[in-house]
Amino acid sequence: MPRNETNIYNNSLSHKIGAIAGCAYLNLMGKTAKIKISGDFFPEKYLAGKEKCIFATWHSQMLQMIFVHKNLNIATLVSKSKDGEYIARVLEKFGFLPVRGSSSKRALRSVLEMIKYAKSGHSLAITPDGPRGPRNKVQPGIIYLAKKTQLPIIPIGSAVRGKIQFGSWDRFELPFPLSKIVIKYGNPLHVSEQDNISEKALSLEIKMNRLCEESFAELEKG
Repeated sequence: MPRNETNIYNNSLSHKIGAIAGCAYLNLMGKTAKIKISGDFFPEKYLAGKEKCIFATWHSQMLQMIFVHKNLNIATLVSKSKDGEYIARVLEKFGFLPVRGSSSKRALRSVLEMIKYAKSGHSLAITPDGPRGPRNKVQPGIIYLAKKTQLPIIPIGSAVRGKIQFGSWDRFELPFPLSKIVIKYGNPLHVSEQDNISEKALSLEIKMNRLCEESFAELEKG
């Protein structure tokens, strides 16, 4: 998160310790897990930084996505909450550019910051059902961003064998070390100025849920 912005958690010892522990666990998980990336589309040019896009993943699956997309200077929205502070610090350590304030109080400002990052040559990452849900339902913000930036949306779905799934609104996933993870990327979704935002949101939602189902089916095959 930008350090020139006032942050009441800057000197929080619990957040410093929590971020260190979170980074250590995520590194252990990512380096020991068997991660398989498959599907009909592989976003090589986007992962290599040759072209820019908006990566879309469900809120519950963010941990495996952080590890796979580390050190790409991707700008991503993070809630300006106490819990969001932990996530923002971990994201920074993994080479992301957290934009704070995905809550309604700061929605417009955070969207403008994301557009600014896109115009300066960064890819973006959004959890389109965050920060409060409903789970696995695309909210219109990501479509609006795609329309304003003219960046394609890359839908992502995954499945994990060996994890804790919490009882939170998103049923957040914590993959274990040595777990098996399948990640699938979908074909780019383009949004024009003339497109209907609600229709495009539904299209993205269907694609992301289908990718999750396909990832689970592939995981079940062994």
